[in-house]
Amino acid sequence: MIKLAMDIWMMFRWRAATLVVLMCVNALLEGTGMALLIPFLATLGIGGSGGKLGQELIGILAFLGITPRAWSVGLVLLFTFTAQYSTALFQAWLSSHIQANYLSQIRHQLMHATLSARWGFFQDTKNSTLLNIIYSETSRASVAAASFLNLSAAALCSLIYITLALTISWKATVLLISAGGVLAFASMSIIRKGVTLGNEIGIWSESMLGWLTEAFSGMKSLKAQAAEQYVGEVFDTINTRSVPCSCNLTSCLVYSAQSWKVVRYCCLWPL
Repeated sequence: MIKLAMDIWMMFRWRAATLVVLMCVNALLEGTGMALLIPFLATLGIGGSGGKLGQELIGILAFLGITPRAWSVGLVLLFTFTAQYSTALFQAWLSSHIQANYLSQIRHQLMHATLSARWGFFQDTKNSTLLNIIYSETSRASVAAASFLNLSAAALCSLIYITLALTISWKATVLLISAGGVLAFASMSIIRKGVTLGNEIGIWSESMLGWLTEAFSGMKSLKAQAAEQYVGEVFDTINTRSVPCSCNLTSCLVYSAQSWKVVRYCCLWPL
C-alpha cells in the first residue's frame, strides 16, 4: 500500500492530490444537498421543523443572509446539486486521466526493463508469464491505484462526517462506530479471501495467455494436423477453471462493498 501510494505521488503529485480533494468536495456537496432537503421540506410544511439538525441548518442559512423560505432554500439546493454534478464530471475526467496514464507508464517501465534484461532471464521465464505481467497485471495495478485514491478520499470524508456526528451526539456516534468497527473486523477474512482468489485469477490468466499465444502462433500447423478439437478441449479446460474462482471473487467484492456501506451508514447515522 505504501509503495503504491509513493508510485502514485511520484507520477502525478498535484494531480493525485487534486483528485482526492475533488472526491472529498463531491461527497461533501452531496451530503450538504441531502441535508438541505430537511429545511427545504420544512419550509413547505412537510415533516415539521426537521428536528435539531433542521433548526441548525436554518440557523446557518439565516447567518449567511438567506431567508428560510421555500424559493430561497430551493435555489441554494439547486446551486448545491449543480456544483456537485460539475465536480463529479471533473472528478471522473481527472480520475480516468490518472488511471490511463498510470497504466501506460507502468507498462512502459516494465517493457523497457524486460528488454534490458539478460539472456538468462528469458531462458528462465515463460512467455506467458511476461505477457500476463505486462498486460493483465498492469491493468489490475491501475485499478488498484484508482481504488487507493477513492479510499483516501473516503477516509477524509468519513473523518469530517464523524467529527460532525460527534458534535451532535457523541454517545450515539461512539456506539455506532464501535458496531461498525466490529462489522469491519468480521469482514477482514472475506477481504483476505478475495486477495487469495485474485492471485488465483492471475495464475489462470497466465495459463490462458500462454495457451492462446501458442495456439495462434502455430495455427497453420494445427490446421494441417487437424488438431482443432484438441486445442479447443484444452482451452475449455483452462476457461472452465476460472468460473468458480471469478464467481467467488465477485461475491467477496459485493459482500465487502455492502459491509463497508453498512459501516459507513453506522458511522454517519447521527447526522
